[in-house]
Amino acid sequence: MLCYLNIRNFIIARSIELDVQKGLTVLSGETGAGKSIILDALMLLAGGRADSSQVRHGEDKADLSATFLIQPDSPAGQWLHEQELWQEGECVVRRVLTADGRSRAFINATSVPVARLREFGDLVLRIHAQHEHQRLMKPDQHLFILDAYARPTEKLDQVREYYREWRSVRQQHSALLNRLQQDSAEQKLMAYQLEELNDLNLQPGELSELEQEQKSLSHAETLLGAASEVSQLLSAEAGDTDLLGLLRHATQILEPQAELNSTLSNALTLLQNAQVQLDEAQADLTHFAADFEWDPERLAVVEKRLSQVYEIARKHHCAPEALTELHENLTAQLGDLDADESTVEALAQKEIELAQAYQKAAETLSRQRSEAGAQLAEALAQQLHKLNMPHAQVVCRVTPQPEKAGPLGIDDVELCLSANPGQPVQPLHKAASGGELSRIALAVQVVAQQTRQAPTLFFDEVDVGISGATAEEVGRLIRQLSDQSQILCITHLPQVASFGHQHWLVEKRVEDQDTLSEVRTLDTELRTQEVARLISGTRVTETTLAHARDLLAAPMMH
Repeated sequence: MLCYLNIRNFIIARSIELDVQKGLTVLSGETGAGKSIILDALMLLAGGRADSSQVRHGEDKADLSATFLIQPDSPAGQWLHEQELWQEGECVVRRVLTADGRSRAFINATSVPVARLREFGDLVLRIHAQHEHQRLMKPDQHLFILDAYARPTEKLDQVREYYREWRSVRQQHSALLNRLQQDSAEQKLMAYQLEELNDLNLQPGELSELEQEQKSLSHAETLLGAASEVSQLLSAEAGDTDLLGLLRHATQILEPQAELNSTLSNALTLLQNAQVQLDEAQADLTHFAADFEWDPERLAVVEKRLSQVYEIARKHHCAPEALTELHENLTAQLGDLDADESTVEALAQKEIELAQAYQKAAETLSRQRSEAGAQLAEALAQQLHKLNMPHAQVVCRVTPQPEKAGPLGIDDVELCLSANPGQPVQPLHKAASGGELSRIALAVQVVAQQTRQAPTLFFDEVDVGISGATAEEVGRLIRQLSDQSQILCITHLPQVASFGHQHWLVEKRVEDQDTLSEVRTLDTELRTQEVARLISGTRVTETTLAHARDLLAAPMMH
């Protein structure tokens, strides 16, 4: 509940301080006196858009603040706790506008973004200005009116979640399918290349072995000749060429002397090592000559195999050594494509399942809305009967449109009206006049408000286009609504003003060539004067005063 409002240097207001009571507070005043200043200030404090022109001319800044009493278990209280902005008992909201166009917002002295202020404002304040009438003229808004009444929160959340998942899977499915279609030609080429590499079946290290074997086989005569010649040199019987014999003789000479001199000992060791290495070399050459087989057929097989490897490497524009890695990469890529095709099938199935789940939930929501729509129509008709539309018939049409599936379901909702006997039920924009729209808008607010925990409501000239007995019924209805919600209401009608628990008069005056708007709370006598002025205009007589007293006494009798 709003309990205090402070306005400084805002539009044409220099300083306004207002204590706000529970129940119904009415605002009245001459046209142009500045009644909308209160509305505009509250809109800014609820996170509305700021404009530097709202700063009073000649001032550096405008400073607005409001104090709300907040219950800890209310939606606003829970929000404050979640945002770590809670203070026991009350919440102070502040908005500062500067003449250079900057704006700052505060909740309980903590600076917050305007978006967060707007979140809080939606929980504590609801403003119903004349644009509500225009909202009624738009059928796409009727769904929100019905849901505000029916409050199908759980089922609507389920529909939203199914739709979100369905749309996500549908987008994934479509994107993957398109990619696979685009990759189809490439996939065929890769499959052909992989088949060719599979047929080649080149093993790791095989290329190196083949090349080595090809070199050996193609140079067999040379290799055998060299091995034989060197072997003979190492072990020739001719003493001058017998390298091993010479080494043995050298070691025999040095062995007796090695212990006498370290240099000779080191030389002996080197000669002994050389003898061992020459022995091993001779053994290798002997084995090579004995084991090496000259096989022209094997050479042909090796060269044919190498030719296949080199040819496929040329086709793939890579080195022969890279064919094994290429084989592995193609296998992996085609495996991924196969996996993608399996994924496409899985996504297609999941899309079907989610579409079915969404449709089922949306149909359940649609039935729930249809039932609530009949109740809403009946409740609105009853309120309109009280508002001097005794023959009003209201129909809430809920039409499922599966092809229009969306996050809010599949329903088209339209409120329709027959205001007079013999007239067909038609959509509101065809059936309702301006005055009737005002009453319908009020009836919508009364009915919807009965189904939810209400914040402070601000009605801006909700009584436009009505008069007489209808105006009195509007006032009575707003007064009745104020039993559940705190209400502020701008009015020009004495019948409505007389139902207020509190009455503010907005006045404009000129002081030293400066225009000021002021607001004061009226006592009983001044309130009688103001209601009389609303009745007759500037000429207040004893008759209008008596009429005003009668109007003010009427709410006390109910």
